[in-house]
Amino acid sequence: MPESSTARRLLDFSRLFAAGDYEAAAALIDALAADNPNEGPIHWQRARTLEKLERYGEARAAVKRVLELRREFAPAWVLRAELGEEEGDYDPEPDLRRAIALDPKLGRARYALALLLKDDEVRDDEALVQMDTALELDPALHEAYAARAGWSRIAAWTGAASRKVAHLERALADFDRAIEVEPLPGYRFARADLLHQLQRYGEAVIELDVLIAVLPPVHELHGLALDARKRAEEQAPGTQPAPVAKATPRFVPVDPSRYPAHQREHERKVTRELGQQGFRKLGDYDAVHLADAMEHRPMITLYVRDDGWATATAFCLKPDWPGLVGGLAMMAKGEYRAVEVVEFGTTFSDGATLSTSGTYDAHVTTVRAHLAARHGLAIRKLQTLEEVSLQLTELTLAGIEE
Repeated sequence: MPESSTARRLLDFSRLFAAGDYEAAAALIDALAADNPNEGPIHWQRARTLEKLERYGEARAAVKRVLELRREFAPAWVLRAELGEEEGDYDPEPDLRRAIALDPKLGRARYALALLLKDDEVRDDEALVQMDTALELDPALHEAYAARAGWSRIAAWTGAASRKVAHLERALADFDRAIEVEPLPGYRFARADLLHQLQRYGEAVIELDVLIAVLPPVHELHGLALDARKRAEEQAPGTQPAPVAKATPRFVPVDPSRYPAHQREHERKVTRELGQQGFRKLGDYDAVHLADAMEHRPMITLYVRDDGWATATAFCLKPDWPGLVGGLAMMAKGEYRAVEVVEFGTTFSDGATLSTSGTYDAHVTTVRAHLAARHGLAIRKLQTLEEVSLQLTELTLAGIEE
């Protein structure tokens, strides 16, 4: 194949990968790998893409091929260690130490090794050194800042009482750095919790107001953030919620092929089941108004019943990969799995909206009980994307004002 053609296709792949369109990128890199079976760099890009798509078995095979072609390529040893092996007694430590020997400036290798070493109290000091070195080498490793902050929080409660505040302050500083790199909701929630522990309650309330304003009510942290805010406000009387602008959610249509397989499968299953219950699909969307809270947003699918009686929102989430050790621990506990969500909503003539999760039959029962208890109340029928967006806005604001 002409070199210019390969270079052009690699450029197209790079653009797709950078844009997060991993499905399309995978199709391109698969073809390039087939045409260039002995090109290590191409197989490396294929391994990275498969890992992004959570096709871990194929990613392991791709990394193996990279190492057959380029034994001295340090990042491949790191990815092999992070992916692990599905069977056998694989020990990732030798691979990580090999990567460090090959490239002493590779921060991610030291970060992964630090997580492994931290599980062994005898090697705790080396774990701290490796983590500090990882961040000196690669200040963009936000997950390393978060991990080190977690260690400081543990030390605050298990170490000498005289050092408690110092450990908490160190954890807070690391979460500040992590947020600068990647403002994930979990980092902001942890930061608010640290402020509370440091008795800086007013600052904790402000941090939680920012978080609550951008989280959808169905987010796993939304309810926890509301509870945390109440506790912080009780310690800081007179604190008022930050003003929240009433902005209609922005749903931009998307191509489902851009999203992971577990999200597409959830959409297919929900569309089939809701179709049998009188719902029609409005479309698949990116909730771009959540950009500040969720960089990697799930595909959201919206539905309305043909009679306008109810709406439905469906999406599927998997937790962010917490690193090698954390990920393996979650898998062992059965915690690293997709969370499938279907929310039903019905809006009434008084402007209130009742939202439930679970089955549609259960939602109907709840709505009928609500109507029976309020004489003269009727259902406001919704049919359009604009009407559904307004309904979700009201639900979000109601969660903020509770």
